[in-house]
Amino acid sequence: MVMKKHLLIGIFFIALINFGFGQSLSLTLTDGTAIENGATVEFIEEPGNDIIESYVNVTNNANNALDVKVKKIEIDLLENTMNTFCWGESCFPPSTFVSPNPITIDPGETEDSFHGEYYPQGNDGTSSMMYVFFDSNNPDDSVSVYVDYTSGYVGVEEEPEAIKPEINAYPNPAGDYTNIDYTLPPDHQGQARIAVRNVLGAMVKSVPVTKDAAKVRINVNDLKEGVYFYTLVLNNELLITRKLVVR
Repeated sequence: MVMKKHLLIGIFFIALINFGFGQSLSLTLTDGTAIENGATVEFIEEPGNDIIESYVNVTNNANNALDVKVKKIEIDLLENTMNTFCWGESCFPPSTFVSPNPITIDPGETEDSFHGEYYPQGNDGTSSMMYVFFDSNNPDDSVSVYVDYTSGYVGVEEEPEAIKPEINAYPNPAGDYTNIDYTLPPDHQGQARIAVRNVLGAMVKSVPVTKDAAKVRINVNDLKEGVYFYTLVLNNELLITRKLVVR
């Protein structure tokens, strides 16, 4: 299925817990295919193309108008690549991670102005982004999608995958605390930590980690109820990000 001259090669759904918070927004592809909250979509282009674009439609399912903003989270980027996004009539520079102004979406209406732009700049491979769409007046009311941008062909005979960094929090939703299992890349060097941020990007927790793979316990009883994101960080590089809900 071809979308905006880009080939959508798959939708891979990530199993998520039903957090129990109200969700007024939903996402679809340009052909109307529904995107589950937290799912991953992949766009692939031939080697040498200057840009890969992803288009996502946002629908307001609430009974009232919502002022919606977009937040981008860089999950796993190839070196020397660049990414931007557009929302409404504005396109933002790579340094913008949250759209400055919201777009008002009326009840039952769909906003089709969002698209992410990824510039491989001659680098073949896959970079991963996460986009979070949220009610600016109630940031906990949000929906998200992971987007993999792949520049180059997917080979039939590929080398075995190296051990990838991983992170997983439980219980999630969390009450007084959450345990976080993590795995760092092999032969890594430098300082690693687990950072917890709210939906606006403000850091609320930062816990150093020293082992290649272990479990840490983080108290969250001092945090307000809502949606947060926890990230495995190595030498200030964001390796992997996941969602955490605090009740």
